[in-house]
Amino acid sequence: LAGYYFKTSRYNEALNTHRSMGLRNNADFKRWLLLAENLRKESQYDFSIEAYQEILNPELKLPPKIIGEALLGLGKTYEDQLLPKNQNRSLVVFYPDNLFFKNKFLQISSRSRESLEKTFELYQRVLQELPASSFSPKAHFRLGEIQFKITRDFDGARTSYLSALASRPEKNLRQNILLRIGDTFIAKGNLKAARNHFKVQHRTKNNTGISSFTMKEIHLTFLTGTIDMAKTVLDSVIVNTLPNDKYFNDLMELQDIIAQHYTFGSETDKEALVQYSIAERLLQQYKLVEAADMLAFIRENYPDVSILPTVMLRECLLRLLLEDVSISLNIAKLLQETSFAPQGITIQGEINEQFYGDNDKAMKFYNNLLEAYPMSMLAEPVRMRMRQLKNVVES
Repeated sequence: LAGYYFKTSRYNEALNTHRSMGLRNNADFKRWLLLAENLRKESQYDFSIEAYQEILNPELKLPPKIIGEALLGLGKTYEDQLLPKNQNRSLVVFYPDNLFFKNKFLQISSRSRESLEKTFELYQRVLQELPASSFSPKAHFRLGEIQFKITRDFDGARTSYLSALASRPEKNLRQNILLRIGDTFIAKGNLKAARNHFKVQHRTKNNTGISSFTMKEIHLTFLTGTIDMAKTVLDSVIVNTLPNDKYFNDLMELQDIIAQHYTFGSETDKEALVQYSIAERLLQQYKLVEAADMLAFIRENYPDVSILPTVMLRECLLRLLLEDVSISLNIAKLLQETSFAPQGITIQGEINEQFYGDNDKAMKFYNNLLEAYPMSMLAEPVRMRMRQLKNVVES
């Protein structure tokens, strides 16, 4: 019966049915944890939190492992509430899924602060109650992720990651911890410490493809503006890399940027690329306003350089993140005269849809994209967005 209620989205009745079944033994505890987890996966966060809180009743005699799973599950539920999953994902992404240009940070609203504080309390509790459990490294790491991605307490995050490392994590978690420790140095602007950290980790041989630490070293070389060195390292890595390697496309895209705007560029092109690398470095430190100002500086002072369309697209999307909508809209219009014209048209549609609430005008831009650039990679996502808007209007 509980399963029927759940499948038909009658979550409160499903929860009450499970309550009637009791919480007396290990099988009941596991059943309750599964219910709480499934509620979280269905984005029923309030019900999920309620379920986790009930099983954590101090009067219940729970095994340490159950306590650890419940605390971590409850913490994960709070975290999921902080993620901007309910916001419309932007159709235009700067170099999608490229490791070198990925945004690691999350923005949260002020109303999420309460959930965030509860999450911190939970992780502190699991570390105090279960210091020797196998969940301890995961708890330290998840606490570090909140500090790094959301509150941007980079020193605190590094402390949490180091605690996780000292708790003897399994192999994959250990690698993620080591990568994040390096990220905290980058975020603090200490590129020398980051380089030393990644070099030490890179000494461990990796025979299954390109090491994640090699990728970090390449990224650091680019961020420091030493483009000649970045090109040398890139070329040496790519020549020994198979096309099916998970990082191959990322490497090729960065190599193309360097070739187009540096190797075969004019002296002014080269100068502009170095300036652009500074903007990327600022983004890695979550200095969004400073990065936007640097991109605007390049746009205004290097009007004829080859990297200008890339700079404009990066600034256009960043201005949207900062809610400088009018500036973003103006840049999007200018993008229509560049190789990023499809992106410029689509962004104008998204601005009208998401910021101005003018779906009719947004549809005009989306139609323009489909008519002018039917073979664009954005065509199919735009069609899907148009269907969604039509369904909203019809309903």
